Amino acid sequence: MDVFVVIAIVAVVVLVAELLLPTGGVLSAIGALGLIAAGVVALTAEADSSASDWAGPGLITLGVLSLITAYFVGRKVWAAHKEQPIRAGHEELVGAEAEVRTSLDPEGQVWIEGALWRARLAGGGEPPRPGGRVRVEAVEIEAVSAGEPGHEGLAHAPILHTRPGSLDRFSDVPLLAWVETHTLAGGGRELRYSVVFSHEDGGTPLDRLMATWGRPTDIELVYAVELDAEGRVRREEYQAKGHVIKPFRGRKEGRHPVLYVVTKNNMVRDRGRRTPRVAPTPLPFSLDGARPGRAARSSRCQARPPGAREGRRTAPGRSRRAAARWLGCAVLFIAWNFVPLVGDEFRRVEIGFTLAAGVLFGLLYLIYRRPHERAEDVPEAGSPEELEARLAVIDESV
Repeated sequence: MDVFVVIAIVAVVVLVAELLLPTGGVLSAIGALGLIAAGVVALTAEADSSASDWAGPGLITLGVLSLITAYFVGRKVWAAHKEQPIRAGHEELVGAEAEVRTSLDPEGQVWIEGALWRARLAGGGEPPRPGGRVRVEAVEIEAVSAGEPGHEGLAHAPILHTRPGSLDRFSDVPLLAWVETHTLAGGGRELRYSVVFSHEDGGTPLDRLMATWGRPTDIELVYAVELDAEGRVRREEYQAKGHVIKPFRGRKEGRHPVLYVVTKNNMVRDRGRRTPRVAPTPLPFSLDGARPGRAARSSRCQARPPGAREGRRTAPGRSRRAAARWLGCAVLFIAWNFVPLVGDEFRRVEIGFTLAAGVLFGLLYLIYRRPHERAEDVPEAGSPEELEARLAVIDESV
C-alpha cells in the first residue's frame, strides 16, 4: 500500500473522531492537514500506478475544504459559547412563557414545563387571570434551613435514576413525590416517600387501571427512613422487585439516597446503571387526611374501608361476575336455537335473542345496582392497591 494512502486513511479516521469527541476543532484541523500532506506525498512519490496523478490534487483539495469548513464551524461554536452562558436547572426557566393557573394578585401559581410553580407578579399593572400567559423574569431559590418545618422531608428525599429508555418514549415518567411523617415512640419519626408515575409499562394493564381508578397513573412507595429523636438514621429501606421491602445499602449524595427504577411496574434498587435522573421535591402529605381544615378526611378514611365507596375498588370482582353472566346467556341463546320449540327458524332466533338479552339485562342490573363488596375485592393492607384506594378516598373528600 502506498504511503499517501496510509496517511489519507489516518486523516479520515481523525476527522471522524472529531464528530464523536468534542475537541473544539483540534482533531478536524489535524485531519485536514493530514489530507493535504497525503496529497503532497502522492504528487512527489515515484509510484508505478497513475492513481497518484489524480489522488494528489484530490486529497489536497479535500484537505483545504475541510480546513475552511472547520474554521467557519469552529468560529460559530466558539461565538455561541462566549455569547450564551451555560444554563441548567432553574436558570433554564428565565425567559420562558408560563400559563397562569391562579390569579397573580400579587402571588399565585403558574404552569411551566409540566409543573406548578409559585409566582409573584413583577411590577404593577392589572393581575393576570387564570389562562393568561406571562414570561419568567427571574427565579428565586428558597432555602430551608435545619430546624425549619419540612427540612427533614427535603433532606432525605430520594434521587431516582429512571428506567433505561423510559424517558425517550415518555413512558413511566415520575410526575411528583410526597413524604409522610409518622411519629414513633421515644421521639423518633419515620419518613415514607412515594412517587406518582405517569403510568406503568408492566403490572396492572391500562384498561384495568382506567376501569378501577379512572386514571392511568402508578403510585409507588420507593423509600422509607426511620430517625431517632436527634435525627440520626436508625433504619432505611426501599421497595424492590415484587413489592419486597429490602434494607437500603446503596450510596447517597449528602443525605439523599440514590435509587434506580428497574422494573416495568416502577420498583427500585439501591444500585444500578447511570441513566437520566430526577429529584422531585416531595410535598408533605398525610394519607390519613391530617391537614388543617381537613379533619373530616381522617374520619372518613377510617370509617370506610378501601373498596366500600362507589364500588371503585370492587370493579375487577364485579367485572368477572358480569363476564360469567354474559357467557351463560350466550350458552343459553345457542342452546335455545337447537331446541325445536318454535318451528320457524328465524322466529326462533328472534325469540331466543330477546329472551337472552332480557335475562342478561336483569343479571347485570343485580350486579351493578349497588356496590357489592367481597373479601377478595378488598386489597391487602399495606399493598400498592390499598395505598391507591386510600388516595382515591381522599380525592373524593376534597
